[in-house]
Amino acid sequence: MSEEASASQATLQPFKVAGERRVLEAGGTVIRLGLVYGRNGSVLLTTLLSTARAQGVSAYVGNGEARWSTVHVDDVAELFARVVDSGDAAGLLVHAVESDAVTVREITEAIARNAGVPAVALTQEQAAAALGPMAERLTTNLWVVPERARDHLDWHPMGKGILHDLEHGSYRS
Repeated sequence: MSEEASASQATLQPFKVAGERRVLEAGGTVIRLGLVYGRNGSVLLTTLLSTARAQGVSAYVGNGEARWSTVHVDDVAELFARVVDSGDAAGLLVHAVESDAVTVREITEAIARNAGVPAVALTQEQAAAALGPMAERLTTNLWVVPERARDHLDWHPMGKGILHDLEHGSYRS
């Protein structure tokens, strides 16, 4: 999804759609974040890691091919600083993500390697029973591109990538 697209009305957080609209109408800047990782943070990632260790498996849904955009927390901080320092960001909506998205399966497999457990596929039914509404999100593409952040703010993420960080970086225990 490009920065030209509006946020989906079907989001789990519909207040974001109204909030973005209000910020842009007021001449502010909206920064849409991908899955933020790094410095052993992210409730989603730390929960997936602790669950994998506790249950002895790291699970994905279906074929795990849904793609997610990610961004390192240090790169997010750099983008926010560029927005504050820029006189050209008013009324701009930008995506704070790395250029390449990763699949949910790749994330799950990196978590499995970190935890020393196997990665396994769950059917949609198994996932719905175990995870409730979250199961559907694990099969949803959340892939966006950071064209405006690059073009208008000269922002280029420097993180090594979520898979590297999960296996060799801040999430390594």
